[in-house]
Amino acid sequence: PNPEDILVPSFLSVNRRSSILVASFNLLATIVGGGILSLPLVFQKCGIVVATVLLLLAAMITNFSLQILCLSSRRTGATSYGEVARTAFGEWMEYAVS
Repeated sequence: PNPEDILVPSFLSVNRRSSILVASFNLLATIVGGGILSLPLVFQKCGIVVATVLLLLAAMITNFSLQILCLSSRRTGATSYGEVARTAFGEWMEYAVS
């Protein structure tokens, strides 16, 4: 066997045992886990008031950016983040975000 096949099995390979659900859960766990683990340090360094204000500000900015993304998707008919990027900035941006 080719050593590269172990690192990157082809999409239709029988060695590929993951699914979209499993991959999505792993990504979510990684993102949430890293954020949760860093919050105590943020509160220790910034203080409870400043850290709370920054956390709420980050939540509002995230909400706003998701609203813009959903609106862009609806207006363009795009079904993925890459398609929205391609419609807004050109084909090179779809490759950049993929």
